[in-house]
Amino acid sequence: MTRTTLDGSMTQSHAPVVDAGASTLDFDAMYRDAHGDASKVPWARSGPNPFVEEWLNRDACAALRPGARVVVTGCGLGDDVALFADRGYDVLGLDLSPTAIEWARQRFPDHAGRFECADLTSLPSRLARRFDLVVEAYTLQAVPFAARGAIAAGVASLVRPHGALLTVCRTRSEDDIPSPADPPPYPLTEKELCDLMGAYGLSPACEPWIGPSSEDPSFVRLRMVFRRSAV
Repeated sequence: MTRTTLDGSMTQSHAPVVDAGASTLDFDAMYRDAHGDASKVPWARSGPNPFVEEWLNRDACAALRPGARVVVTGCGLGDDVALFADRGYDVLGLDLSPTAIEWARQRFPDHAGRFECADLTSLPSRLARRFDLVVEAYTLQAVPFAARGAIAAGVASLVRPHGALLTVCRTRSEDDIPSPADPPPYPLTEKELCDLMGAYGLSPACEPWIGPSSEDPSFVRLRMVFRRSAV
């Protein structure tokens, strides 16, 4: 099995995929097809997620100890990982795509050891309940409905006792139900997020934040923080 790096060479690996029953998303193919041009990756941006960065600037001091262990799921090209690393946190970035991980390492060579290819539906046991903060931005909204529960389980499994989960996603009204036949993203409501995370022992830690997207004000974003109890 092989992996294609950004310079076209091949290394041993294989891109895992999200199995969603009737539909399968090969995220690695999307990164490979971009051929090193981030503008061709629909969800990539030239900088960290603004809603994650705003939370880090405003609220992290009350929620995280200095140097806390942080993991960014679906880290993509690595900007959010670099953001936390530059603030002094012990951060790890996980992504399903080997090409994205290789790309992130090349973009941030000083943090290359902080990126790891991993499938959220079959994480290594050494990562279980290890992190003070788990950052999930735009990952759940990108997977088909049938895969959502398994991805949520993987995300939740990373949160240590008393740890926190920061989620950011596109949101919608309760009545505006997306069709599984439509392409992603699939906006989530506050109730859907609470149900997903509550099934794995996480409860809302504060009031949710809802506001317009900085990229497109017609899209509304939802940011929530969840906590795990002592057990």
